[in-house]
Amino acid sequence: MPTTKAVKPQFPILNISEKRWDEDDYLECLNYDGYIYDDKPAYFESYYRQKVFVDSDGKLFQAIGVEWPQGLQKWTKSLFGKNRGKLSLQPVDRTVPIDDLKAYCLARIIEVDDGEAFQNLMETLEEANSFKEVIDSI
Repeated sequence: MPTTKAVKPQFPILNISEKRWDEDDYLECLNYDGYIYDDKPAYFESYYRQKVFVDSDGKLFQAIGVEWPQGLQKWTKSLFGKNRGKLSLQPVDRTVPIDDLKAYCLARIIEVDDGEAFQNLMETLEEANSFKEVIDSI
């Protein structure tokens, strides 16, 4: 009986569900390691629940939950002052072309900054040849 290998996202990932980025928290649309470090339920609800992310290979995933440490692992929060939850991401059965991702990023960034930083980002995005390069340019 053949087994299907679970599709795992290649990090970093970028939230492409947001219609607008806010200058105070637009970097929350990026996730570099598959974990979140704020254990307040409102944080997950605002930035992750049911949002669609594109990974560094151009595959789409939807955030469906977060798994928080239990037992002894939870004890490390009190020791180190940090708790990290592992995102549960499920593959989405659609794709986004790289040019559409570039256009999405440019449209969101101009809402945040239209100065010199935007001009540099625009040039970097135009030169990007991969999904990873697009995400890394943010």
